Amino acid sequence: LTLEEKGSLSEEELVENVYERIKDYLEDETVETVLNMANALKHRWFLFYQGEGLQPAMPRIEEIILIAVWRLQDNAYGVTIHKEVEILTGGTWNLGAIYGPLSRLHKNGYVTVEKGEPVAERGGRSKIFYSLTPEAKDVLRRIHVINSATWEKIPPFINPEEA
Repeated sequence: LTLEEKGSLSEEELVENVYERIKDYLEDETVETVLNMANALKHRWFLFYQGEGLQPAMPRIEEIILIAVWRLQDNAYGVTIHKEVEILTGGTWNLGAIYGPLSRLHKNGYVTVEKGEPVAERGGRSKIFYSLTPEAKDVLRRIHVINSATWEKIPPFINPEEA
């Protein structure tokens, strides 16, 4: 889609258009089609992925942190987000590794920050709670649509459900 074509579509129509294009590419197994798909993703993915900002796609860690915040709901603060990221990824993460991405997510308007009450067990310090903005929920929805379409026709040897 060109910027002009993209501008004439509603967000829902755009999501459906990208979803159908990916499905069409995956159904046709010619080398030319696969190359066309790679080229389309290379040059146009960011237009869909981040909307009008024309920014590169969101880093995976930021996506994972948004998912962790959503899963934790009202209990999303540094330590619980860190634990949830470890659960989601199956790996060990340095606690400090989540604060840079959280700061960027806040700066970019994807999470809000609310200071909790001071807690004696924390030496009188307050927990900082995070929650998703409507923009973050929209980005996660779009990422989910693209990921679902991309994984839909994966051969059995790498399909996570059959591993």
